[in-house]
Amino acid sequence: MNTDRKTDPASSDATLRERAASARAGLAEHSSETSLRRRFGNARGYADTFDFSPFDLIDVVRLYETTRQIGDYLSHTTNMPLCVHRHAGDHPVASPIGWFLDFEKERMAFFRDRCVAEIHRRQPQSEDERDEALVARLAHEMDCNGRIAEPGLLLEALKAWG
Repeated sequence: MNTDRKTDPASSDATLRERAASARAGLAEHSSETSLRRRFGNARGYADTFDFSPFDLIDVVRLYETTRQIGDYLSHTTNMPLCVHRHAGDHPVASPIGWFLDFEKERMAFFRDRCVAEIHRRQPQSEDERDEALVARLAHEMDCNGRIAEPGLLLEALKAWG
């Protein structure tokens, strides 16, 4: 028995039109600025809940250095044309890719702050650990403030390196 049914081309076209309309509506909903803000709006949450306990001091320094490099890369990437959806006057508006990469850039910045706080909290076990920790803290201070704004950090560096 042959169960193949011939579909009416008119009904097939209507179904395709409905599916296309549904796809366009879904795309508009998921790529709207409100949806993107909701999805990529809590960059700090990840950093605040990160557990540093499995890592020793040098590991945390390496995490800091890695996120610093990733943040620099993301800063350059978010200025690329693929991250700009359209222009509103003279100002670019982020595309969904732009929103995502900007979120990741912020997440890395908050994570770097947490890494430096964790580095500062821990006691180095050797001169090498102390030096690595001081370099990371000094680099972060320069990245964030353009100078050493924390007097205690400068004193630590002077004591360690004369």
